[in-house]
Amino acid sequence: MSALTADADQEVLWNRARALKGCSDERIDCLEDLIVAVPSHARAKSLLAILLANKGGEKNILRALDLARVAVDLRPEDTPLRIALGRLADGDEKLSALKGALR
Repeated sequence: MSALTADADQEVLWNRARALKGCSDERIDCLEDLIVAVPSHARAKSLLAILLANKGGEKNILRALDLARVAVDLRPEDTPLRIALGRLADGDEKLSALKGALR
C-alpha cells in the first residue's frame, strides 16, 4: 500500500468515526482500526477515550483514561485533548490537565 493510499484510508476512517453518532460498536471499531493504523493519532485516541468512558464499566473507564493520557502526551498543546483527560482523571491529574487546557 502506498503512503498516499494509507493517508487516504486514514482520512476515511477518521471522517467516518466523526460522522457516526453515539457510542456505537461500529464507531468504536472504526476508531480502534484507525489507532492500529496510526498509533500516533491523538484525536482518535481522545475520541475513543470519551466514547469508552460514556459506555461505562471499569474496563472501559481504565482504557479510556490510558488513551486520554497517551493523547495528551502525543499533543500536549492540544486544548481539547487536555479537556478530555480532565473529564476522565481525578485529583491532581484532573487539575493539571484542566490548568494546561486553560494555558
